[in-house]
Amino acid sequence: MIKKTRSSQNEEKVTSRNTRILLLYHCKANTGYAIETLERTFWEMAIKLTGTADNIHLCYPSYEDGYPTYVPKGFNQYFKLDPKTQDLKELESFRKYILANQIDIIFGFDQPPERAYYKAARQAGVSRIISYWGAPMSSPNHGLKLWLKRLQNKFYTNQPDLYIFESFAMQASAFGGRGIPKSRTSVCYLGVDTKKFCPNSEDRYYAHNVLGIDRSQKLIFYSGHFEPRKGVSVIVEAANQIVRERQDITFILFGNQPGQERPYAEQLTPEARDHIIFGGYRKDLNRIHRSCAAGVIASTGWDSFTVSSLEMQASALPLLVSDLPGLNETIEDGVSGYLFEPGNSGSFTKLLNDLLNDYQLRTRLSNGAHERIQRMFKQQQQLERLIEFANCH
Repeated sequence: MIKKTRSSQNEEKVTSRNTRILLLYHCKANTGYAIETLERTFWEMAIKLTGTADNIHLCYPSYEDGYPTYVPKGFNQYFKLDPKTQDLKELESFRKYILANQIDIIFGFDQPPERAYYKAARQAGVSRIISYWGAPMSSPNHGLKLWLKRLQNKFYTNQPDLYIFESFAMQASAFGGRGIPKSRTSVCYLGVDTKKFCPNSEDRYYAHNVLGIDRSQKLIFYSGHFEPRKGVSVIVEAANQIVRERQDITFILFGNQPGQERPYAEQLTPEARDHIIFGGYRKDLNRIHRSCAAGVIASTGWDSFTVSSLEMQASALPLLVSDLPGLNETIEDGVSGYLFEPGNSGSFTKLLNDLLNDYQLRTRLSNGAHERIQRMFKQQQQLERLIEFANCH
């Protein structure tokens, strides 16, 4: 008889070769942006959990843009299902697939309390359904409305066993808005690849060189979607204001699809037009970070706990962030950056000016940002937490 050491016992708990998992998404394969990072993390979680890609299955509503690129060559365990479907034939096909492949766990992305496929999955033997949320589940509710939401949830007998959220504000939106029992919720902060996103003095002028910017310019970084709630207009208005006082600043904004930048460019004053660049979608943002003086997220509507906020801080960028629930958890105010009133371009401009005028302050916040990520938001920490949740029966 072989006696197991403590380490081998722990390894057995993490890796169960009898576990089979289905990773289910609400969006088409190869959507890109922040979800791509999550897809790779969930895949790695599944590998650690099951021990082999043979025990992992993927489910998307569409593969019109091709199959995922994060899987090993030859992987072919795909199922196509729109999670919102009520079609009985599709649900029966899904049930048969789950049964034939003896899938134990469904790990879904942004899955609400009620979906018809939950019942089909339970009937096929799925023992655990987990829903990972990258956004708030609901606006806050109170009194009778919240009581009715809680009552409604009691009738969802096949709903997920656990809802995982990226911030405490998101978690509160579930039990304080949607009426989900708090015991069914938990928080798992995002993690960042600190080998990829890290300071490197060799890239001090990388962005200046590839974007054709004079090296005297202090660069302010943003990356993300360009929809109105993301606050790009606040950044543009701040650019209009700050160039009246200084000419040594350039805002570099990434994530715009072709044409999305036009309404924002039209808001720029003639003087500010030479101090803002709309950079589109790039794969070298980690190197561009290293040339920047600070980062900004100026969202005006709801926002998530964005992975871009962690990537910027991992690269030692002080971060100026709208004081919105969830988003305000991404920094430690006064330590790794500053919070400002959502939509207040004047407040943002003042903070940015103070930051650029004080090298010691910028250095202190830069160090605080980098240390915060190293302490709390490494990818491995996120992965271990996800595995812990998936293993909890």
